[in-house]
Amino acid sequence: MTTIKSYLRHLFKNKLYTLVTVIGFA
Repeated sequence: MTTIKSYLRHLFKNKLYTLVTVIGFA
């Protein structure tokens, strides 16, 4: 359970970082 949570959190952080980067370049 903890592994899945940490994985989802990592995935969310990556998506958020990508979104911020795209907005920054756009």
